[in-house]
Amino acid sequence: MKTVLGFDPGPSNFAWGFSDGRTWKSGCLNISKRKKKKLEEILEEIRPQLVELLDRFSPDQVIIERFQARGSFAVFANEVMNVVIGSFVEICRQREVPLRLVTPPAWKNDLRRTIGLSPADISLEGISQHECDALGMVAYELGSHFLKLMLGIGALEKECNRVFRTGKKLHKKLT
Repeated sequence: MKTVLGFDPGPSNFAWGFSDGRTWKSGCLNISKRKKKKLEEILEEIRPQLVELLDRFSPDQVIIERFQARGSFAVFANEVMNVVIGSFVEICRQREVPLRLVTPPAWKNDLRRTIGLSPADISLEGISQHECDALGMVAYELGSHFLKLMLGIGALEKECNRVFRTGKKLHKKLT
């Protein structure tokens, strides 16, 4: 069974999620809240934690959300996170672990389209919204069938039935 490690990056909330389709785990990297950090310090702080997660889970696939910050802090935050993500891409390349970068709208809209569920609707007790997003990306990568199993919902069947009915109607019109 495919295993996926997903990341919702951020300079203060860098969340991760993992699943093998049966078990679901999540957490956040330990990032110091000190305001004035150099880029090298941030890399030294985050990089070993990313490597440790790769070692611990040995995923078949990594998925990471492209980072997009806004506001006065955005320029520095975008630069830092892009360097961190670039470093992680290189680590995955060296280990021959496929890595997929996705934009927030890509995976969030796909979840909404396929099962009628917005990531904002997913809240699991005891974990942050960033961890929920990381798990949402993992579910997106594993496929909506696994999300259905994790959340115990029947939306996927409803969507499949709707698509099937629409296809039958279209087929009748064309024949």
